[in-house]
Amino acid sequence: MAKTITAMLIGIAISEGAIHSVDDTVQTYVPELTGKEIGKTPIQAFLHMASGIAFTQSSQGADDRTSDDARLDRELFGKDKISTIDQSSALRSDARLTPSFLR
Repeated sequence: MAKTITAMLIGIAISEGAIHSVDDTVQTYVPELTGKEIGKTPIQAFLHMASGIAFTQSSQGADDRTSDDARLDRELFGKDKISTIDQSSALRSDARLTPSFLR
């Protein structure tokens, strides 16, 4: 459901002029990601779940605090919430495992 809502919000942002095109890179709208692989990726690649960015998810229960997913969740919604994107701490890796399908 989150993917559908995200796609709808991107569509609304485009219709309101906040986002010019899904072909724009993420760093166009999030300057903190400029020069990083995640920032160089087109929005459309993320909508297709095809960014190629290394990201680990684990389903080992509530005690798993080692995955990027768990770390990002703690930083976004935990006791010490982040107010801006801090790429170095939000994701441990800035590596692209495979090329984005749009590159």
